[in-house]
Amino acid sequence: MKKIFPLNKKILFTLISALSIIGYSFVVFAAAPNGGYAPGTTLDPDCAPGDTDCVVSIGGLNPNSILYTDANGNTTTDSSFTRNATNYETYIGRTYQNTLPGDLTLTLDSLMLEYSTNATPGAYIPGENLVFENVSTNATYTGVYQGFGFSIPQDNISDNTTFNGTGLDDLSIDTYNDYINNGPAPTTFTFTITDKNVSMYAVADNYNGSFQIGETVIGSNSGATGTVVSTEPGLVLDTISGTFQYGDLITGNSSGATVNNEINGDLVDVYSYNNGDVSGVGITGRGKNFYNHSLYIYFSNITGHEIGDQWTVEITTETFYTHIHKISDVSDSISIGPVSITGQTSNTASEGSIFATTPLGNPGDNIIFQNFSGPTPIIDGIGAITAVNGNNYGIQIQQGTYHVGDIAFVNNPNGGGALAALVSAANTDPITVDMSSGFSINSNIAGIGLRGSVFQQTDGTVTG
Repeated sequence: MKKIFPLNKKILFTLISALSIIGYSFVVFAAAPNGGYAPGTTLDPDCAPGDTDCVVSIGGLNPNSILYTDANGNTTTDSSFTRNATNYETYIGRTYQNTLPGDLTLTLDSLMLEYSTNATPGAYIPGENLVFENVSTNATYTGVYQGFGFSIPQDNISDNTTFNGTGLDDLSIDTYNDYINNGPAPTTFTFTITDKNVSMYAVADNYNGSFQIGETVIGSNSGATGTVVSTEPGLVLDTISGTFQYGDLITGNSSGATVNNEINGDLVDVYSYNNGDVSGVGITGRGKNFYNHSLYIYFSNITGHEIGDQWTVEITTETFYTHIHKISDVSDSISIGPVSITGQTSNTASEGSIFATTPLGNPGDNIIFQNFSGPTPIIDGIGAITAVNGNNYGIQIQQGTYHVGDIAFVNNPNGGGALAALVSAANTDPITVDMSSGFSINSNIAGIGLRGSVFQQTDGTVTG
């Protein structure tokens, strides 16, 4: 039989290969799956952009959420960034979780204050018995020493006055703690009587101008004259010629300053002062302030001094220490001072005060926490007592905070100074706070509006 379509091997191989390629291509071009292709698909679709299901579908996303990229660059959504497809309301928010202190309980222990010029506190022994004796009444109390807390140093000003003369020795001097920040120390003041029984005619507050010591003044009506020996705190004249009239306008020949005669020549003594830093003159019977009112001197008698009487005042500073100790089991509920304090085992003795009133306060009382760890005491916080159980106190902090080692103060209901205790321990019952907040943009208003902020805790409480 004759072959009509003879094929050699080469043509047959080519034909089979072509059919294989065509067949393979029909396998690859499969129909797009419902809902689109899954991410990561590498097969080519047989659809064109815009055709049904010709999309890559990202599954597991929140309905109505807006796509964004997270910290890793991945596209994602969450419930804090949404858009409602029906009313177009868009919400942007955030969530917040934290653990905060809840109920606060502080242990407040009784205090013993030891007053000393020694930086080292007394060597009392923990556990030893103490005897406190009221310096004023000699009443005695007992307690148990628990340990040393800390020391509060304070620079104090002291003064020592010596007198040399034959007149009245009546100089008084008061130095205040703020002198440390205002005046020199150590320093030596000298006060010397320079004139006695001289006449004063006016006070400095009523001057028009500034009179000069040593200048001559004249009365406009009387024509009387005199020499200025002091201008502070008033106009004092010596070497008077004539008689000044009450109300006379007194004028300084050199300064041109004026003042009316309003005192009419009351007799006073005049003193000079000098410490190498400040100098001038003053009038006995009237006080004088130095260094922003931190040093005050006063001669209690207006006259009776002798010219040349002299006072030397030595002003020095020393550091004074208040050593804070913790005590317990005090035999009475008391806060007193000064008391003498004696350790029955160590035989250590000192003077100080004790704060052992129990309870320190009652529910509802305000309490202040003061920090003495720095050079200047500061208030750490303010709160209120909510419960009392022995020396453990429930506290609601209203402002600031507290620290273990603070001294707590509560107003004494019986008056007097505040009651005090040492904050020696703290316990809290923490709560977990879970809140969300945000705002919504509502398309139903003209422009973009802020609907408000919403805070919702885990217990269902909503505020905004």
